[in-house]
Formats: sequence, C-alpha cells, structure tokens
Amino acid sequence: MRYKYVFIIICISISTQYFSQSFTLSPYSKFGIGDISYPSYVPGFAMGFTSIAHRSNRYINSENPAAATEIDTLTFVTDISMMGRVFTLKHLSSSYTKTNTDMNYVAMGFPIAKNWKVNIGLSPFSNSGYNIQEVKNIDTLVLTNTYKGDGGLNEVFWSNGFNVLNNKHTVKKDNLLINHFHKLSFGVKTAFIFGSIDRYTSSVFLEDLYVFDVNKTDRIISNGIDVKGALQYQFLLQEENNMEKRNKLKIIAGLIYHPLTPIQARQTILITKFLNLQGSITKDTILNIENQKGYIKVPQSYGIGLTIETNNKFTWTGEISFKEWSKSSIFGEQTNLKNSMFVATGIQYIPDPTKFYQYWKMTHYRMGFYYNQTYLNLNLHNINEFGITFGLGLPIAKTDKGESTMIRRKLPPIINVSLAYGNRGTTNNNLIKESFWQFSLSLNIHDIWFIKRKYD
Repeated sequence: MRYKYVFIIICISISTQYFSQSFTLSPYSKFGIGDISYPSYVPGFAMGFTSIAHRSNRYINSENPAAATEIDTLTFVTDISMMGRVFTLKHLSSSYTKTNTDMNYVAMGFPIAKNWKVNIGLSPFSNSGYNIQEVKNIDTLVLTNTYKGDGGLNEVFWSNGFNVLNNKHTVKKDNLLINHFHKLSFGVKTAFIFGSIDRYTSSVFLEDLYVFDVNKTDRIISNGIDVKGALQYQFLLQEENNMEKRNKLKIIAGLIYHPLTPIQARQTILITKFLNLQGSITKDTILNIENQKGYIKVPQSYGIGLTIETNNKFTWTGEISFKEWSKSSIFGEQTNLKNSMFVATGIQYIPDPTKFYQYWKMTHYRMGFYYNQTYLNLNLHNINEFGITFGLGLPIAKTDKGESTMIRRKLPPIINVSLAYGNRGTTNNNLIKESFWQFSLSLNIHDIWFIKRKYD
C-alpha cells in the first residue's frame, strides 16, 4: 500500500504551491482580510457548507474538532479536495466572467488512544483577489484610482478530540435488543495562520502632466496561532437481532466557540508620489514602514448545529453561526465591518448503505441551501450572499469486495463531487453584483493501519 503514502505526500506538496495563490476574484475581498473561507468538511460542501453537527468515521471535520472522536481506533483517514469557480461580475450595463481553480484542502485523521483522536491538515483561511478602477472628476482634473489585491491566509491545523462520556443502556424486547448510546466529546483546534495579503493603490491624473500621482503598496504577512473549542453530543438508537445491528436513529448536537484572538503579523507600507514629465520622473517617498509588528484580531465567533439521521439512510442537518467582526482590527485600526451571520441546512440520502456491491444503492445523494449575512455594508446596502448546493458521494467499486480484514472492513475510497451556485451584492448605488458556480472534487481514503498483519 506504499503507493497511497506517496500519493498523499505528492498532494500535500502540490497543495503548498497552490495555497500561495488567491482563489477569489471578488471585488468584495478588498475589505478586512479578504473573503473568509467556508468550513472544510467534504460532505458539507454539497449540504449547504454545513459542518458543526457532522461527525463521521471516514471524513475529517476541521470546523468542529470534537468530531474527530468518531474515527475508528484502527483506521487512518485522508481527505484531499480541489475547487474551481466561474465568477460573473455585473456593474450597471457591463459584465465580466473568469474562471479560477485551487487546491482547497488536505487533511488526515488517526487515533492516538481509545478516547483521543487527532486531525491534521492544511486549508484556506481567507482569500483576497481584486482589480477595481474608478474615475473621479476633481474640478477640471480627472483622477483615476486603481485598487489591486492578491494573496490570502492559510492554516495548518491540529485538532484533538476527546471522549468524555460514552454510556450504553440496553433494553430487551422479545428477541430484540434495543441499545441506547450517549456520547459526549469535546475538541480543541490549534492552527498556525500563515500567508500574505498584498494591496496596491494608485491615484493617477492621466490628462494632466503637472500634478503629482501617488502609489501605495501595503503588504501584511501573518504567522500567528489561532485556537477554537467545540463540543458534540450524540444519541444513537440501535436495534440488535441475531448479531445483526441496525442504527435506527442518530441525533447529533454541536457547538463551536472561537474567542477574540490576536494573530501575530508584520506589515510593510510604502507610499510614493511621482511626476512624469516627458519621460523624466521625479519621485518622492511619503511613507516607508518596513516589517512593523502588530496583530490581526480575528473576531469572536460561535455557532450551534443539529443533525438527525434515520436508518443510516436519510440525514438532515442545520446550523447557525455568528461572528463579531465589529470588534476586529488590523494593526490597531478598526476594520469598520459589521457582525455577520451564517445559516445553512442540507440533506443526504443513501438508498441502501449495506449494499456494498450494488453501486447506485450505496451512492450518497446530497443537496443544501445557505444564507450568509456578510460583514459588509456599502453605500447603505448590506452585501449578503445566498446559494444552493448539490453533490454526490461516489464509492470506487472494488472487485475484491471491500478488502476485509479479520477485524474491520476497509471501506472503499469515495470520490465526492459537489456543485454550488451563489450570488451576492447588487448593481444598485454603483455597486457590483457577483454570481458564481463552484465545483468541488475530492477524494476520501479510508485505510486500516493499526493492526499487525501476518501477511502483506
């Protein structure tokens, strides 16, 4: 199975190259630290970007670290995901369309002890990428302002999940055993936030040669630590008859909390003015600050979620979360953003998850809806986003019927495909309306590592 290890290492190496680039092309990424990335839970991409109340023995939930406790004590789990977006920007009577792709997510999960499971990975934190130009008339002069931005912040995370309650109560009814399980887990996610955001502004009087033009470059480099905590409670109703176990009902409640956190960063600012007269350039430095140390204050946030699953076939989930961006700041300056709210819901249906060899009966069918009340209010308009998502979980069929061991069945790899349509903003009051199609392709690998084999 060495090819799997090589494949994972190659994907991680490629992802570090991609993560240095910006995924967004939105003009709204100009504000704050850019567009905040949605949670990286692979099935949740197609279920309204939900994550808080999800837990799975084969997927990694980086948003709720308490979910790591669902990983089996003998397994090693890997998630690798790529994304693509087709952006369409509309302003008054003009429109602009462009496509962008990026390596989105690489993560691994494994056990440390019976009640202690770990996830590690690399995922985007925010993205900034825009190119805006505006023209203003100042008396008899025409001023052209150009705003450009690129880059983003990423996180290398280490999530620890711990079981603190695992009770089982059994009731016998005729020849049927009814089991009631109660599980409570808590988790802590520690992330190293790194990356850079580059912003460039120029103010140029194109039609007048005797007026100074101004250029400004602003670069922020982050290299700080971020921490969040989480809880998950799970109730499972299970029927057992003749050694056959069937999960009838599963209820999961999740809670996440992120305190106001100052993340270390450095800032370099250069402002110059220049005069171009027939090729002779006169230049003067107005401000030059190099590697100024400071902090990016990431706001306090919290959220709750609920998931209900019946017969391992139908799953519904819903969640709501809040972020207090009004209290955030960058190097001591208030960001002038408003508090945001995210609401999402999604469903998943598996016709028959026990039919390992009837392909379409074990396929996962997903859809969802989300509404994001963003932190922006421009020209007296709230910039909100809403969208709908769809997706499939496609197991990779195996001729060896799942590659069983004496202790566990190794689950087949799954290719997850999701498609989302969303839009935000408006063309009113000289603003921009943005719509996009987002495509996600990911691979999930479930392997059994922590047993001694007699034969290889």
